[in-house]
Amino acid sequence: MRNPKLTLYLPIYIVFGLFLGLSIAAAQPVDPESAAPAGGYSKFVHPNDVILPAVKYDSNVPVRNPFKSGVLDRSPQAGGAAPLERYELKSYRLTAVVNDQQGSFRGNLVDPSGMGHLAVVGTKVGKKGGQVTVVEKNRLVVVEKYKDANGKEQVNTHEYKLGR
Repeated sequence: MRNPKLTLYLPIYIVFGLFLGLSIAAAQPVDPESAAPAGGYSKFVHPNDVILPAVKYDSNVPVRNPFKSGVLDRSPQAGGAAPLERYELKSYRLTAVVNDQQGSFRGNLVDPSGMGHLAVVGTKVGKKGGQVTVVEKNRLVVVEKYKDANGKEQVNTHEYKLGR
C-alpha cells in the first residue's frame, strides 16, 4: 500500500526544490566572455558594416539616438543616381500634394520600394532625365526630353493624378 504522506508531500518537495535551485542559479553572476557565442559576434556582422560604439551618459556628451541603427550601411547606392532618378516614370505614383507657406505646391511621389519623395517644379524624375514642370493641387506633370536610338529628340509627357 502507498504511503499517504509521501503521495501528498512529494510534489510539494519537488516544486520547492526546483524553485530553490533556480533562485540560486539566478543569483550567481555570469561572465560576459563565457556567455558570448563560440567564435564571437563577428559572424553576425557584414564585413562592410561599421559598428558604432554606444555612448555612456554624461552631461557633456550627447547620447546615441536609440531609434537609429548602430550599423552603418556601406553598400553602394544604385548607380549614384538621385532617389527620384532610379526608376522609370511609369513606376512612380502621386500620393499627395501639399501647399507650402509660400503658396507653391509640392507633390509626394512614391517609388516602387514604397519610399516617398517630395517633388517641386524643376525636380528631376525618371531614368531619362525628366523634369517636373507643373504641380497643382490634384496633379503633377513630368516632361522627359531624350534622344532615341536614331538620334532624334523625343518628348514624353507623363501626368500623375491624385486618386489613381
